[in-house]
Amino acid sequence: MPILESEKIEFEQKSRREFAFLEQSKGLSYKGCSASEDDPRDAYVVAKYRQGEFRVDIVWDPFEMILAVRLRLTDETLGRREKFVHLEPFVEYVTEGAILPIVPQVYVGLSSRKLDAIMEGRAQLFKEGIDGPLHEVAAKLQHYIDEIRSAPSDVVRGYHSWFERHGKN
Repeated sequence: MPILESEKIEFEQKSRREFAFLEQSKGLSYKGCSASEDDPRDAYVVAKYRQGEFRVDIVWDPFEMILAVRLRLTDETLGRREKFVHLEPFVEYVTEGAILPIVPQVYVGLSSRKLDAIMEGRAQLFKEGIDGPLHEVAAKLQHYIDEIRSAPSDVVRGYHSWFERHGKN
C-alpha cells in the first residue's frame, strides 16, 4: 500500500516545522511534498527545497525506516552524479567517524548480520515515531549545511570513494 495522503500531510507539516531554517535563514524555497506511487516496499515521501541548482530533499520511507537528507551541490567541476551527497554519511566522512549517523546507515557490501543490526537499530530509533529523529537530523543539517555546500570538489570526491568502500570494511 502506498503512502497514505494523511501520512504525507503529517510528514509535510513536521518536516516544514523542523527544517524551517532552510527558508528563514538559508534562502531556499519550499517546493512541496510528494509521495511515491510505487510498491509498498519502495514507498516514500519527500519534502523538497530549492535555491537555484542547489537542492535539499528530506526523504521518509516508513517501510525501510529511512530518514535521509540528500543535497545536490552546485560545484560545476563535479560530475552529475557526484553532485549528490547524503547528509549523515557525509558528516561521518568529514568528521572521520567522530560524528556517526543518527539513522543507522546501509552501505554497499554489508553482511546480512550487519544489515539485521542496522534494521534493529532503526526499529529502536523510530519506535516512538519520527518526531525525535526528524528534529535531530534537522539540527545536524542546520549545523553542517554551509560546510557541505562549500565543500571542495576533492572532499566531495573523497566522500563518494569512502562511501563506496565503507560497508566492505
